[in-house]
Amino acid sequence: ARMRGAPDAAAELADLASEMTPSSDDEDLRRRQLGAAEYHFDAGDAPRAHRLLRDAIASCPPGVERAEMLYRLASMSWMNLIDGVRAPSTQALAEAGEDAGLRSGIHNALTWVAFYLGDLGEASRHARESAKWASPAVDPAVRADALATLSFIEFLRGRPDPALMSEAIDLQDLSMAQSSWTEGAVYTTPRSIQGLEHMWSGRLTEARAVFEHELDEYEQHAMYTVRQEVLCYLAELECRAGRWQLAAGYAGEAMEIIEESGQTATQSHVVLFNQAWAAAGIGLVDDARRMATTGVRLAEENGDRFNAAWNHAVLGFLGLSLQDFEAARVHLEPAVRYLERLNAIEPAIIPCVPDLIE
Repeated sequence: ARMRGAPDAAAELADLASEMTPSSDDEDLRRRQLGAAEYHFDAGDAPRAHRLLRDAIASCPPGVERAEMLYRLASMSWMNLIDGVRAPSTQALAEAGEDAGLRSGIHNALTWVAFYLGDLGEASRHARESAKWASPAVDPAVRADALATLSFIEFLRGRPDPALMSEAIDLQDLSMAQSSWTEGAVYTTPRSIQGLEHMWSGRLTEARAVFEHELDEYEQHAMYTVRQEVLCYLAELECRAGRWQLAAGYAGEAMEIIEESGQTATQSHVVLFNQAWAAAGIGLVDDARRMATTGVRLAEENGDRFNAAWNHAVLGFLGLSLQDFEAARVHLEPAVRYLERLNAIEPAIIPCVPDLIE
């Protein structure tokens, strides 16, 4: 059912299989709950997926099996960075033993946490550990994730590696020919990372083609929940291109997915800066200010310094546009401080420095 693009049917069948599993057969029950969680997540019911994983974790003794479920829970809990991703990932790493694929995946998750917190040194350390464990023998999706993330970190440090990214994308295509990306890494495919690199380098036409390709792939694979990530990237891209109405449409669709999948508490702030930036460009001042102010608050509640900086940057852009220079400074300075802390070579990750100079 999942392979033919029906995750909702797959989730129902997996739930039935779990119900029919004898209570004494703990290991098989947990395996079926894990499968059901993946299908529910793809079908758009993130809270149900989280509950299934927490129930399975609660019944599992410490060890590799529990580490796998902790890692899967973390993978489905972005952008709740501290409690949702870092805490279970750290616990999983302590229980993962010598499982190469699992250790690679956990280090990859911790790489992204460090990036969002603005610690590129820590991100680089975890990215290299992830790539070290991702031998050719591990699952293609795991290896793809590790190589693409290492390439991304090197891009931020001014040392892009197109060959490494190309290998990661080939592995992604191999993996997605066989299953949903949710069964591998859940969010941010290698091709999406390539799109980010293009976008942040100002190569908007190339980035647009990459993101549109990924959106088509997600739709073909019925990966409903994670479509919002690519829609957010497209919204950001069209804001950079000055196509404000198109950006607003992408951001609005992304927010609908977040609301319908039950992830408003941990994902809204990622979309809010895109909605606010588009609204500011259109001239909807009150809407833009309300969205970005809420985005700052929610990002800080989730420990997400990257998206807090983005929402501050939008408020700064709005203040500058209205010639309220003190308000602009108050918001642009925290955004620039995040970039200074990150200390990346690439200057256009959050294009706020020119606004502060002005």
